[in-house]
Amino acid sequence: MIFISKNSNYLIILRASEPAVPAIGKPAVRGLSVRFEDGKANVEDEEMCSLLLSHKMFKTDFVLADGEVDPFEETRGSIEPEHNILEIKGGVIAGNVNPVKKDVLNKEQKKVVKEMAEEMAEKRFKEMMEEQAKQVKTDIVPETDPDVDNKKTEDKDNKKSKK
Repeated sequence: MIFISKNSNYLIILRASEPAVPAIGKPAVRGLSVRFEDGKANVEDEEMCSLLLSHKMFKTDFVLADGEVDPFEETRGSIEPEHNILEIKGGVIAGNVNPVKKDVLNKEQKKVVKEMAEEMAEKRFKEMMEEQAKQVKTDIVPETDPDVDNKKTEDKDNKKSKK
């Protein structure tokens, strides 16, 4: 059976090893594990297959292969680390020639992110337009200060009383 993992270099411990105890004559017991190479593990032993199928991380971190389809191929990282490649001319660093990093989102995730960004942009645009409309309104029609209005009415009252 072929199992496929989200991670490139995944190791599952199916049965932990036990160290030897020479004082009582107990020999070491070898553990049981499965290592995924480039995200795939080909398991021939039926006991190990049944242990993998009953493992708590089955269908979470790894799945059973359905033919040639690899559901994690687009999001799985490479085992090989990114290298910092520099071009040197005349003993001086001329430029950085690093490869372009692989996207970590698949097509569906990119679509969802794009839709969310568009919704957020529309919402923020409406908020900005409302703020701008309020600003323009206050710039064109200045709000009157109630203290200034009271002083004007007091001045009018004083002029009437003097007459």
